[in-house]
Amino acid sequence: MTPLKLVEIIEGPRPLPGTPQLLHLRTFRTKRSVREHRFTFLPIAEALNSTATRETLSSGNSFEDVSGGNLGSYALVVNVAGEFYTIDEMMVKQASVGTTETAVWLVLTRVESLDGMPALVDVFLILPLTPEIARSDRVRLTFSVSQRSFEGEVTALANEIPDCVVEFKSSAR
Repeated sequence: MTPLKLVEIIEGPRPLPGTPQLLHLRTFRTKRSVREHRFTFLPIAEALNSTATRETLSSGNSFEDVSGGNLGSYALVVNVAGEFYTIDEMMVKQASVGTTETAVWLVLTRVESLDGMPALVDVFLILPLTPEIARSDRVRLTFSVSQRSFEGEVTALANEIPDCVVEFKSSAR
């Protein structure tokens, strides 16, 4: 598994287990959680810029607006739905890149704290579009969520975060 830290900086690239692909993570403190997954496509340089804001990461292009010759210079940016806190732990469990689907399985552990209320954060996952990923029909992010009490007891939380499926639809590809 590949750990991702829910801190307020751009995480360095993390390999997706079982593939040569990389995944980046960015978080921002917020006052309310995102209710539905949102996604866009941004030039990689903009998506990974350390000064990028939440608004920058939310305002990109649709897949149809990215020209086929430029796919390799773009990234899929997903603002993940759900409640996330700075002390939560997220890991990439597994990934696969296929002709019909690129799939990433993520594990989120909500950590109970005795030290007051941790900060709520927006989570953005940034996946550069490699030729292999761009040839897939879609990207699917699947989440498995559990809660760990301050005593160390872990409980699975079913259906906490729905899958995020991004269809790559364009007649030109």
